[in-house]
This record gives sequence, structure tokens and C-alpha cells, in this order.
Amino acid sequence: MLWLAIHLPLLPLEIFTRGSTDELPCAVIQGQRVSYANAQALSNGVQINSSLSTALALSPQLKTFERAPSNERQQLHNLAHWAYRFSPNVCIGQEAEEQHLLLVEIIGSLKLFKNLQNILKVISEELNALGFSFTIGLAHTPKAAALLAFGSQLLSRPPPFEHVPSRDSSLQALRQLPLSVLRSYPRVLDKLRKMGLSEFGQLLDLPTSALGKRFGRDFQQYLQKLCGECDDPQRAIKPIERFASQLFFLEPIENTQMLLFPMQRLLDEFCHFLLARQLQCNHFSWHLHQGGKQSQVDIRLGQAQVSKNNFLNLTRIQLEKLCLNQGVHTVELRANHFVPANSHSQDLFTSNHSEPLDTLLDKLQARLGQGTVYCIDCEPEHLPEQASKTNAARLSETKPRSPAGSEGNNATQYPTRPTWLLREPVRIQQREHCLYWRGKLDLLQGPERIETAWWKAPQQRDYYIAEHEQGCLYWVYQDIPSKTWYVQGLFA
Repeated sequence: MLWLAIHLPLLPLEIFTRGSTDELPCAVIQGQRVSYANAQALSNGVQINSSLSTALALSPQLKTFERAPSNERQQLHNLAHWAYRFSPNVCIGQEAEEQHLLLVEIIGSLKLFKNLQNILKVISEELNALGFSFTIGLAHTPKAAALLAFGSQLLSRPPPFEHVPSRDSSLQALRQLPLSVLRSYPRVLDKLRKMGLSEFGQLLDLPTSALGKRFGRDFQQYLQKLCGECDDPQRAIKPIERFASQLFFLEPIENTQMLLFPMQRLLDEFCHFLLARQLQCNHFSWHLHQGGKQSQVDIRLGQAQVSKNNFLNLTRIQLEKLCLNQGVHTVELRANHFVPANSHSQDLFTSNHSEPLDTLLDKLQARLGQGTVYCIDCEPEHLPEQASKTNAARLSETKPRSPAGSEGNNATQYPTRPTWLLREPVRIQQREHCLYWRGKLDLLQGPERIETAWWKAPQQRDYYIAEHEQGCLYWVYQDIPSKTWYVQGLFA
């Protein structure tokens, strides 16, 4: 097996700062003391575990954030599901000392990415794009990989990852680490230092049985799992079909167009989430946190898809209609409406550069508002006013229909129908055996008998095509029982 450990040393701070490009001194405060600080704050003299008042005295421009463990856990789970695209075996460090650690078993993915360098390159580029600093470790056991990830920043020359490491090379890399990486056993570490040990290699040279007698069975089993002498089962994550990610801003944003740049980063995460699970989305929402209130912007699509450009274009249209009364300090993307991805084959020789119809409908609906774009569906009724109905436009549910028998060379010739029907038939006046509706009408073609609904409310009609005195063509009918005339449609 080959385990890749990804350690995120500044995760508590970067969940607040990754959405900003400003290089300002920032720190995370816990119990009125600095627990995490970025490079700018450290260069100003701010030290870890110093008091808040001391940090502000050293760096008056310091931006401080109260530590948010729930947000850290949420972001770590988001990153674990991001890593799911590289391997089905992704684990989150469960022990307290392993927080902000991901473990990914990648031996089965090397063939997909051609070699080790390619998969590490993709992981590094995407983590940088997501705005996280990280260290990695590669070894034959999960605990060895975790120690190498923790200790790589302590080494002047971290081990290169040019080839898949063997068990011997993994142990050799461990021997170079200082004993301070043993954060899981602070009491054991203190005793080892009193024995004069300073490097991990010195610890590995000692008999494991003797270390077990002196420091306990638990520490002995830890070393055996570390070296691969006994099994170390890990609990892999189970993919969930729910997405939520957020970005914080150092300064509130008061212009909706300025929100588009951080929104693109969240859409990148969202599309990676969908692609890793072979899902598509037809509804997601933006949540804009402004002071004590929150605005929600819903994005609905007629057809489920995974297209960052379409998502961004619909978001831009919705933001144009939004008026911000206060600055936005946090933007969040949530989604839980997914469908399995469908792969459609494209024509090899036909190049169609026109905009897809479903994309056009989505833009119209986003600009005009929900419930303004409809499609017409056929109904199995004979009366024209009941033979169709309007539904919200959903291309994924709408299929072209053809009347029975219309295919082939012997297609049935159906009577001519108008392109526009009135909401309700309008009565026509009769004067001296002539028809009048906004002028005189002359019958050109007909009749076409429609007789139906004998079991409830019998209908008997004769339909004609009539010409208006100004040249317009109308679709009219005579109600047989009452001998009255009506106009029902207009021809283009």
C-alpha cells in the first residue's frame, strides 16, 4: 500500500483568509491568545501563544478571528470529499493530534495518473488554487506518512518524491525526523529526551519489546503500526450527496459584481465535487451574510448539468437584480439537488456553435424571474382548448411528440391548425346569413367535424377557416346544437 498524508497546518486561519488576496497580518484567537498566525503577522513580531493585547501592540493592523472548530471540521470534510476523486480510500485523522490531516491511499490511482509525479502535481496545484498551505508525506503505512507530513517542515531537505517509496526507504525517511514529531505521546517524548535521544532513528534502533515494557503497550503498538509490523485499519469516508462551502472576507464587499471573483473559486470546488461523484446539479443557492442578516440567491436550471460557465452566467444575472444594503462578509454555496450524470455522444462531423436551447431558457428564466418561461405539452383531448397545457420549461422532461401514424412515407395528413388559440372562444355575430367579428368573415374551407365528450357534456362542432375582409385568416366553428358561431384561433 502507498499512503499519502496531507497536513493542513494553517487550516483554522485559512478558512477565514483564503478568499482574500490582501497580504494583511492575520491571526486566530483562542482564549484571548494567538493560536495561529500567518507569515505577515509573524514578521511583525507576533508570536504563537502570546496574548491578544501583546499581538495588537506589536501589529496594530492585525486582523483577528475567533477560532471556529465547527467550520474547521466542515472544511476538512469538504477537502476529504475533494480528495475522493484521487482514491476511494480517503480518511480523516481521528486522533486529536492528527486534526487537519487527510490520509489518501493512492497505489491504485498511479496507473490512472501515469506516475507518482503527476498525481502529486495535480493535488498540489488544486490545493494551492483552493487557497490552503500544506505539507505532504508518503509512506507504506498511514502513521508513517502522517509523521513525514508533520515533520517535513522541520527538515532542511525534505525527502524527494520521485519514485514510489519502498518500506525500507520510508523507514529511512522516518529516521531523519526529530523526535518532536511524536506529538501524540508528550510524556513519552519527555522521557526519551531525558534519555538523550533527539532523532527518530535513535528510537527505531531500540528493541520494540523493551520500549513496550518501559512506555506501555499502547506506545509499542503505535511503533509496530508505524513500521508496518501489524495492521492499522483506517476508517474511510462515505461520500455524501450534499455540498456546502464558504469564503470569508477581511473587509466587507458592498458591490455585487466584486462578489463574482470569490464565487468562481467556490464554483471550482463545486464542479470538482460533482465530477468526482459523476453527478449533475439543477438547483443550488448562494447565501450572502451581511452583518446580522442573510440573503439567499437561488439558481435553478432547466436541465441538470455541471458547467462552471453556465453556473457563473446565471449567478451574474441574479446578482444584477440584487441590491445590497450592507457589506457582505461571508459568501456560502450550498447544494443538495443532484442527479446522476448522463454522457451524451456528440456528432463527430457537425460543428454547432450556437447556444444550447436549455442554456438560453435558463438565462431567460434567471432574468425574467421564476415561473415566467413555459413550454406547451399535448393532452389527449379532442377539443382544441383542452388539447394542450403549459408547464414550467424543463427540457430534461420535455420530449418532442408526433401524432400517431405521422412517421414514414404514409404519414397521415392532419387538418390545418392555427398557430394561436384564444384563451376562450369568442362569439361571432350573425347578420343576414353573414358572419361578423371585427369585420365581415367569409368561409374558405371546411367543415371539419369534432364531436366528443358524449359521456359527460356532449360537444358537436363544425370548424372552418374564414377570411376577414382585411385579409386575416381565422379559425371559426359552429356549435351544432345551438347554431351559434365562435372564433377560436388566428393563423399567422
